[in-house]
Amino acid sequence: MAAGSMNVIKSVIDSVVSKLSNNKTRPYFAPVNGTYETRQVVKSAQLYFDTFYDNNEMHTKISKAFKQACIFDIGYLWINPFDWKVDVADTWTVATLSTEKEKTKML
Repeated sequence: MAAGSMNVIKSVIDSVVSKLSNNKTRPYFAPVNGTYETRQVVKSAQLYFDTFYDNNEMHTKISKAFKQACIFDIGYLWINPFDWKVDVADTWTVATLSTEKEKTKML
C-alpha cells in the first residue's frame, strides 16, 4: 500500500473519531408506561451510570475503543474483575473461542 493512501486512511479515521468523540456517550434509561416506582428506579439508575461514566472517564475510553474498531474492525472495553475498573483492551491481546464466534450473531 502506498504511503499516500495510508495517510488518507489515517486522516479519515482521525476525523471520524474526532467527530464522534465530541459528544459524550452514556446509556439513557427511559421507562415506558412505568409506574411511579419504576420511574424512581430508572431515575436512580440514570444517576448511578452518569456518575460511573464521569468517575471512570468512560468518554475517553469509549473513544479509544472506537478508534481501535475503525482500525482493527473491533474494539474492546474490559472490566477488571478484581477492582471493577474499566480499561481499553488492545485488540491484538484479546482471544476468542471459535465456538463463541459461531454462536454469537452480530446485529
